[in-house]
Amino acid sequence: MSISKNLITEFNQYFINGGDRIQASPLNFAHLELLPPIYMAVAEFDPLYDEGIAFANKTKNLGIAVEVEKFTGMIHGFAQLEKLVPNQVLHLINSIGGFIQKILRR
Repeated sequence: MSISKNLITEFNQYFINGGDRIQASPLNFAHLELLPPIYMAVAEFDPLYDEGIAFANKTKNLGIAVEVEKFTGMIHGFAQLEKLVPNQVLHLINSIGGFIQKILRR
């Protein structure tokens, strides 16, 4: 998925006071191997989709238990759109609940 130059400029404004957006990415955090098990929901039309998949792969390669669930046709923030996509939001809630239950049973 491509992002417009204007959108990138807008996002870069979050770091106008000298922050580094590359280093702010969880992909670049130190000691990812210390993370607990991860459930990730990724939306097909989220501008951060590729980064989400890369993060999941990186943490999985470090030995972290990772579950990735891809939500076809969804956009960033779809979890707050329960009136528009109720089935997908309910599925997401159930998936998160199931993941937490599985972790607590360990």
